[in-house]
Amino acid sequence: MNARLALAALAAAISLAACATAPKPVAAPPAPKPDPAAEAYAARKANDFARAEAIATAAIDAGEGSAKVYFERGVARMALGKREEALADLRKVNAIQEDPAALLLAGSIQMQLARWPEAEKDLARAVQLAPDNARAWASLAQSRIALRDLPGATAAHQRAVALAPDDTFVREVGDRLQRATPRPADPAAVPGEAAAPAPAAPPKP
Repeated sequence: MNARLALAALAAAISLAACATAPKPVAAPPAPKPDPAAEAYAARKANDFARAEAIATAAIDAGEGSAKVYFERGVARMALGKREEALADLRKVNAIQEDPAALLLAGSIQMQLARWPEAEKDLARAVQLAPDNARAWASLAQSRIALRDLPGATAAHQRAVALAPDDTFVREVGDRLQRATPRPADPAAVPGEAAAPAPAAPPKP
């Protein structure tokens, strides 16, 4: 009887030792948190602007309205022709953190709406933050053509040419500037294109 008890105790001890040394199961790592800005960006790049807008809107409504999310929704709305809504989103981006791309796009929308002073202000700030962006300089030149600030337009366009002399948009703005500049033989000429159209090739985000 004692022998049986001893064997039972030994078996129990062996069992407990095995449990103590057995490796514990490793918990699976948590699933990565969805990135709404990245998802909206992917949808936008696939030209599904409505989906990009919906993804960003859902994130904003859920309290996840980062600058990147607002930027993606602004760009999507711009592509959908919702200019006022896009402008509001881009302003929100800059309220969170100034971004030269958001300023450039906001300026582009302001030009489409013929709000030249506001466009000039946004674009002037954009080139301060991103002085190597030729299209930002060209857009600034275009806004100044509309405001009849030809010296300012010329200075901005010269910066654009120095950065990207072969860029199509830079050349188009140069043509507009040339047409708007009075010729020496006609000093009384009224500068043309006081209400220049929106950029033929707006900057791409």
